[in-house]
Parts: sequence; C-alpha cells; structure tokens
Amino acid sequence: MAVGNRVYSRCERASPSPPPLRLFSLPFPEPTAAVAVTTPPAVEPRSSCDNTPFGCCPDGRTAASGSEGTNCPPTMKFNGFLHLDQVEGQEVFYTPEMEDPKSELFGETARSIEAALNELFRKSDVQKDFKSVRVRNLAPSNSILAFVEAHFDPDTRYTVEDIEGALLRQLKAAKEPAILVKKPEEDNIRFSNYGLSTLPFFTTTTTTTSTVTTPTTTAMLSPTVAMTTRRPGTTRRPSPGRRTTTVARSATAAPPPTTVPQAITRPAPLPKKVSRPCDSHPCRHGGTCEEDAGDFTCTCPAGRGGVVCEKVIKYFIPSFGGRSYLAFPTMKAYHTVRIAMEFRASETTGLLLFNGQSGKKDFLSLALVSGQVQLRFNTGSGPGTLLSKVRVRPGRWHQLVVTRNRRNAMLSVDNEPHIEGESPPGTDGLNLDTNLFIGGVPDELLQDVRERTSVSVGLVGCIRMLDVNNMVYNLQEKGGDVMYGTAVGECGNNPCQPDPCRNGAVCLVREAEMFHCRCINGFSGPTCADAQNPCDPNRCHPSSQCQVLPEGGYKCDCPMGREGTHCEKESKNDKNEAYMPFFTGDSYLELKGLQTYGNDLQQKVSIAVVFLANDSNGMIFYNGQKNDGKGDFISLALNDGILEFRYDLGKGPAVIRSKDKIQMNVWNTVNLERANRKGEISVNNRDQVRGESPNQHTALNLKESLFVGGAPDFSKLARAASLKDGFKGAIQKITLMGSPILKRENALRASDVSAFPHHPCTRDTSHDVCQHGGLCTPALDSYECVCQHGFSGANCQNAIIEKSAGETESIAFDGWTFIEYHNAVTKSQLNNELPDPESLENPSEESEKALLVNRFELSIKTEATHGLILWSGKGVERSDYIALAVVDGRVQMTYDLGSKPVVLQSSVRVNTNRWVHIRASRALRDGSLQVGNEAAVTGSSPLAATQLDTDGALWLGGLEESSVARRLPKAYSTGFVGCVKDVTVDGMDLHLVEDALNNPKILHCSAK
Repeated sequence: MAVGNRVYSRCERASPSPPPLRLFSLPFPEPTAAVAVTTPPAVEPRSSCDNTPFGCCPDGRTAASGSEGTNCPPTMKFNGFLHLDQVEGQEVFYTPEMEDPKSELFGETARSIEAALNELFRKSDVQKDFKSVRVRNLAPSNSILAFVEAHFDPDTRYTVEDIEGALLRQLKAAKEPAILVKKPEEDNIRFSNYGLSTLPFFTTTTTTTSTVTTPTTTAMLSPTVAMTTRRPGTTRRPSPGRRTTTVARSATAAPPPTTVPQAITRPAPLPKKVSRPCDSHPCRHGGTCEEDAGDFTCTCPAGRGGVVCEKVIKYFIPSFGGRSYLAFPTMKAYHTVRIAMEFRASETTGLLLFNGQSGKKDFLSLALVSGQVQLRFNTGSGPGTLLSKVRVRPGRWHQLVVTRNRRNAMLSVDNEPHIEGESPPGTDGLNLDTNLFIGGVPDELLQDVRERTSVSVGLVGCIRMLDVNNMVYNLQEKGGDVMYGTAVGECGNNPCQPDPCRNGAVCLVREAEMFHCRCINGFSGPTCADAQNPCDPNRCHPSSQCQVLPEGGYKCDCPMGREGTHCEKESKNDKNEAYMPFFTGDSYLELKGLQTYGNDLQQKVSIAVVFLANDSNGMIFYNGQKNDGKGDFISLALNDGILEFRYDLGKGPAVIRSKDKIQMNVWNTVNLERANRKGEISVNNRDQVRGESPNQHTALNLKESLFVGGAPDFSKLARAASLKDGFKGAIQKITLMGSPILKRENALRASDVSAFPHHPCTRDTSHDVCQHGGLCTPALDSYECVCQHGFSGANCQNAIIEKSAGETESIAFDGWTFIEYHNAVTKSQLNNELPDPESLENPSEESEKALLVNRFELSIKTEATHGLILWSGKGVERSDYIALAVVDGRVQMTYDLGSKPVVLQSSVRVNTNRWVHIRASRALRDGSLQVGNEAAVTGSSPLAATQLDTDGALWLGGLEESSVARRLPKAYSTGFVGCVKDVTVDGMDLHLVEDALNNPKILHCSAK
C-alpha cells in the first residue's frame, strides 16, 4: 500500500507504534412499521456470525451453516465497482498483494471500505431495505478499483439508479467521508442488479484470535457469485490528524421491537427517476440519441442509417444533410495548397470544407453563403476572404478551384475569371492540425467554425469529387481515405421511399438516409410496429435491459453472468473450462484497461489476439484515453474482411491494414507491435505490414477500460478509430506483452456475451478432454491439457506413481507462479534425502567451484514477449546474481559479479509456442548463451571480481521478493508465462516438483 509519496512493503507500516484495534459493530436496520409490538426476544448480535466457520449470510445477521448457504434467507444482490482515490484519509495505490484475499493488505483495505460503505448506506435514502455490503476483490486502476456486492431486502423496489443515487448523495454530503471516489463520482460508481442470492460470504477464513492462519480452498468465482471473506484481524493505520474511534465488539445488542410479519408495511421507495426516451440507449452502431418532444431520433455514423442506425448504408457519392460530415487526415498546406471540388446543393448556405488549428487562429474554409462560394483563410495575422461572383443554383452540379500561395489566394467557380485576394501582412505559413472536414464539422467544432466563417450549418447536398494537391480522395463508403463521419448517405436516395413506417405513421426525412416515424392511433416503437410498448410489462430479468426492436418486438440484453431469451439463466462458471466469449454483433465485454496490468505501454505495446469471425466487419478491441470521442487510443477491427490496427498518440491515427482478407469461420492469430510511432501487424505469422503515426508525439496514454467485441456506446469512442459495428464470432485469447488478459476475473461488465460452444475446451464434454481436474487450454481449433499435480499425459490420463529426477516433466507457469530451489543440486536432494549438515558447514571443493562456474540448461515453450525464467543469487538488494529472461520475444542472460551487469541477447525468437532448448553458462568473468541451434553469444564482465556469490536461492518463473526484482532490468519484473522442462543445474538434473522449497500450486504442461 502506498501512503502519501512513499510505498510501504507488506512488513512495513506508516506508523511506528501500533494503533488501537478497530472492530466494526454494525447497527441493525431501522425497524419497519407494525400493527402490534410484542416483548422483544433476545437477539443474536449482528457481528456474531463473522466468527462462525462459514461466515455470514448475505443478510449480514444469519450464520451460514455451510458453503452452499442452504439456510440463508434470500436477498436482492447488486454487484458494483468503485474507483477509489482515498481510504480513511490515505491515498491508496494498488499492489499485487491486494489480489490475494488471504493477505493482510487485502484484509485491512477491504474492512475499511466495507465499514465506510455500511455507514454511508445506513444513513442513505435506501437504508430501510439495506442489509450488508462486502468487498469481493480489489484491482488496479489509476488508484484502486473495489468490486463490491450490496445486499437488500428480497422484496425491495429500489432500482440500480436509486442505489447509485443514494450513495452519491451521501458521499457528497459527508464532511469527512472515509472513502473518496475518483471524480466525477457519477462516472466511477456503477451497480447492476444480479437478482436473488442466498450464498454466504465465504471464500477464505483467517483466524483472528491467534497467530495461526488456516486458509480454506478458494474457487475462482464469477461476478455473479457472492465473494467475500472474513477479514484478517488487521487494521489500517490512522492517518495523522484523523480522529479514530475504537469500537469494541458488543456481546449483546439492543434488540429492535419485534413486529408481526403479516402486518409489516413496506417502506415507500424513493421517487423513481422519470424515464427519458434516450435512457435505454436505443441508437445502435455508434448512433447518437437526441430527445425530441418526448420521443427520440438517432444521428448515425457514416455507413449506417435507418431509424436506430440498424441499416448498413453503401454510398458512392456522399450526401450531407446539414449536420453531416466526413473526416480525412490534415491536409498539407503550410505555404501552398490547391483544392478542387464538385458539389451540388439543395440549400444556398452551408459549409463545404474546413481545416483548422486547435485553439489557434490558422484555418482554411470553403462555404456557401447566400448562394455564393466563400473562401476564407488565416495564416495568423488575420483572415482573408474571397467571394465568387457565380451564384450557386440548387440541384445543379458546380465545380470550384482554389489555389493559395502564402498570403495570396485565388478562387474560381464554374470556370469564372479568377477572384484574387490576400490575407493581412504578417505571417504567411498556414499551421493546420485538425482533421480535414467536408460537408460539415462535429458538434464540438461548430462554435469555432461559426466565429471564423460566419456559417453555422453544414452542406445540404452532395460532393462527388475532392482533389487536394492533385490527390483525388476516395469518398466512397469504406473507400480507404475516409477516417470517420456522421449522417452520410447516398446522393439522391430518399429513406422514406419505400415507406419504412407502419400502421399509418408519417415518415419524416432526416439527415442523409435517416428517418423518423411519427406514430398515430396508439402505436409505438421505432417504426410504429407495436400496438403497445413490448417492454411494458418488462419480461426480461431485473438485471437486464429490454430493448425495443425496429421491426417490432423486443430483445433482452443480458449482463455478465446471465443468459437465455429473458436472461433468466445464470451462466455456468466452471474454473476448469476455458473462457472463450462469443459475440453477436450487439454484444460487448468490458475488461480492466490495458494500462492496469503493470506494464508501461507509453512507448511499447505488444498484443496478440486469437479469434474466429463470422462476419467481415466489427470491432475486436478498443482502449482509449477519454470517453468524449477524442484522445489517444489503440484498436483492432475488421473492415470488409481486412484487419485494421489503429492507434493515436495525439496527432492523428496510424492506420495499418493487413495485406489480405482473413478467412471467415476459422481461427486466426493476429500479432500487433508498436514502438513509439512505428507499428506492425501480422496475421497467422505471415506478411508483416508496417506503418506509423504522424510526427511529434510518441507516447500512448490510456485511462479507460478495454472494450472487447463492441461497446455500450460507440459514440463515446475516439472518432479516429472509426468503429461502429460489433464483432460477430468468438475470441479465444488476448495477450498483452505475452501475458493472457482475457480472463473472467478481469471482466467488469458485459452484455449479450455467451460461451462459445463449438470448441473442445468449452463443450459440455470438456471434462472428458482433460481428465482428473486438468485445465483445458485452447490452441486454435485444438487444445493442450495443463494437468494437476500427480497426473500427466496428453489428456492428464496417467497417474504419476513415482518419478525419478532424470524423467521428463513439464511445469506450467502463469506469471504468478514462482518456485524456489537450492541453487546447487546435491545427490541427496535427488534421492529425496536430507543433505548432510556437515557438508553444508564444510563445503567441498566441488561446491566451492560452483561459486566460480554456473551452468544451466532448460527447455521452454512460451508465447510471451517478456518474463523472468530463472534467477539465482542472494535475496538481498545489491547482491550478485545471474538471470535468464524473455525480453522482446528473445532470451536474455544477465549476470552481475558486483561491478556492472553483463547482458547477453539471443537473436532467436522463442515466443512461438514451440519447445526450445537453452544453454547458459558462466566461468569466472566470461558468459555464454546458446538458444536452439544458434551460435553461442558470449561476453565478459569488467575486470574485477570473478566469483558469483550464488549460495542463496534459485527461482523459476519469477521472483517473490519485489525489492530484488526492482533492481533488475525492467523487463524482468514480469513473471514467466509458459512451460519449462529438462532443467539441469551444474550438470545435475533438477526435479521440478520434489526439489521445490516453497509450496505453490504446481500445474503440468504436456511435455510434447
């Protein structure tokens, strides 16, 4: 945990003296009204269930009789998350220890958050139905992300909005709240209704009355399952100046009056928030919803049309409707520029073209002003204005030509004699950095454009040709030059012909190919197809959202953890089954942002995705800096079968497209690399395509979540990503810097995501594939089994009775599995005997030699681009060490004899998911590294020490001691993800399981 500007280790605390123990005795909810009151019986104190074997039931009072919670009263469960900046007056920072619910740091942080939320809810407008709250887990964000579950009376009428609003009001009203939520609070508190629950708060048990801790076996639970723990008996240090009250646990509690159940009257809920037409997010595919006299209209992105943007629009000659536009990269016009355009207008005023400088004076524009073409430009010393003499006639095609040289410009319309003009003296270079827009501009630029051009509306008409500096732009939908756009259709099309509205409704033409149906005679729905609102009554599960369909009827959008036509089923959650989400085109999965996994992605990013596509268009993933259509981002999408890798570092996007279209309905692997401005994409390890982003900026800044398969609102994504369609198909794997991140535990929210059923690892028979509890790991359309300890074979079908040191075994590492061994292997260890104590006190000549010579051999199989494989040294900072790691997909050997580290780098790429053998050795100052069949790479340390003090530990898979890891090269801070076998140390075989000194959970890979 970090307090102030200092980071404290797990054994170190901010205050030198122990604080008073803080135990929270939570009050009962206020009693409900009753007709009759009887003598109250003795009541068990609420806190008493905390110390029972299976913890408390979700009602916060009843002691659970077992892990299934068969005796627990039902409650209504709301799952949620909060982005927290402070807890109990202290700034909090995420550390990996917080992921472990058995750790002291998790316990004290979770207890403090729970106590604060309990207090807030019990003072809020929803207090009468509130039962309890628990922290399920903690995750990294800019500070810390707390996943919580709040339990209410099973018959509560409070909604998600009521609960979020009540908590927000309490947080804002509190003078000194115990928790501070990241601002704006409205965007950083989210709850979802997950229905009735009876599961107890039980995942781990830690004894608080003695120093003995007994953890129970913990299963990885999905977000729909109650996950809480009886916390370790530790407390957070009170910050200086913050008053801390010690509350002792009470043996008895003042009992509330007993009420006659039949006479209970339910508390009146908060007044419900009035439903607004856009609350249900009716616009699809990135459309923007706007309220209109109690109804709504959708403004669709380019390529989409219809009443809720449900139609794919193909256009060859784009038409614009007054609020439309298309965006292109910034045009080059510093000293000179030539522009030619052909257009047709229905209205005599409207913007034709605009390119400007953000926040500065420079710009160039073309517009229709009262039937005449106007050219305006400003090089920094004031605007120059030229006005054509030819009047534009509605419905006729016109052509214009503009040339500009420094401050001088010329305009001609329909071959009229040139109109010449100039801008005021001063600067003569035109500095532009916005996108080039035609037909109009985005809403946020309207005010700026109005001030510069005196035109406040876009073109109502068509543009069939644009030529800038003798480069003719492809204006067609998916033509390649267009970056993004809004409300664009095919020139001459009428969206109301044929009439899409039903039951006598009136069709009203809107922008381009969008329309609105004005319903009559009580009909409703986007096309007036429904005699009544199909979502009233709502047949969908309370946790889901009912969506009215344009063609009539409804659809239930299921949240994470639910499936079925009405989201009535809980998704199965088998930890031994691979997580392989399937997307329908209207689905999305929200994961923790790429920036939260412990890697510095500003200068370098490496991502691999394995996917199966059922459609040639759709967003695969997106991670951005902001949620207002701007900012840095990184994305991958399918566009007409071509994969598009895009990223924007602040000066416009890099757009890198795969060479060929991908195959549909088969598994494909795409690898993405980015280093500063340069990027690269390769599909199925073939045909690398490179590109780069515009000059100046080189850092990628990300702050938001990672969206996979789609997004809840495409209009909030960066426009330059040009995303409007959800993905149809399955995604098998996403790895970041070699570490898998497509995991259930990384999911924040989801809609309409189900398990892909057509893979050996996800079929109902998957348990038969990997036997004896083995984990099925997908490998394209095949699989590999990671076996539990004691079993081996391709399907974990063989029980291991006894294993000799020389027999091949393969251990699986997941980035968090760190196994410790003695750094020298003795014969007694190989025979599972204790070494002779005398031999340890009086080292032999052979063991003395081990300090002068090191020899390691091992085989690895990995897809990771980074990860520490092996480390040997003393567990002390600034001590000698030798290490092997994967860095940028290649093996690196480092050793330090005390003067300066020596780094040997192999040229063989090893992140190919194939077995490769490594030989690493050091004799005195000289080192050697050989990977596979390559020639050995050699090096030597500076003249100084020749002895490597490695009489401490040997670690495989990474290092537990963060203090040691911090002084190693940065890439070594990541744990190894992959398989290891055939390890020898100084010529002796290392038995990977029996020789381990610590007790991590060890899983096996196939040795083939």
